[in-house]
Amino acid sequence: LVRRGKIVVNIEKNKVIELCQAIEMLYSHSFKAKDIEFSILCSEELFLNIDAFMLKEAIANIISNAIKFTNRNGKITLRGMESEGKTTISIEDNGVGMSDEQISKLFSLASSTSTSGTEKEKGTGLGMILVDEFIRKNNGEIKVESTVGEGTTFKLMFDSI
Repeated sequence: LVRRGKIVVNIEKNKVIELCQAIEMLYSHSFKAKDIEFSILCSEELFLNIDAFMLKEAIANIISNAIKFTNRNGKITLRGMESEGKTTISIEDNGVGMSDEQISKLFSLASSTSTSGTEKEKGTGLGMILVDEFIRKNNGEIKVESTVGEGTTFKLMFDSI
């Protein structure tokens, strides 16, 4: 839909902490169900000019995957920070992690596959393609850092306002 121009991008000034809190509410049951410790580390004064729906959907998809690939009693942190003219929202987990090969296929429609989670959770394999599209539509970029057996960090970077 996005690539066909069917979704309109509505850029507005948004408070990052409010987006993070909405995600926390959305997944509070899932965090409890897997005994995952969830933290938000973000200033009340952090704002972005973005489409709130798209950014929430992107973060929600990453959080959903973090829950899926984090073992029981794990930890997920949603962090908002500003540095050197960039605002970064990072989603960090101490889950199963990914290899460089897995990372290289994350945003590719050609190699889209679903992997079962730590408790056999299912997925479509298409979520990360949408995440990438939504971040690009908001003039952002996404970086992934991961170590197998240690966890993954997704960084969503935008120009600060």
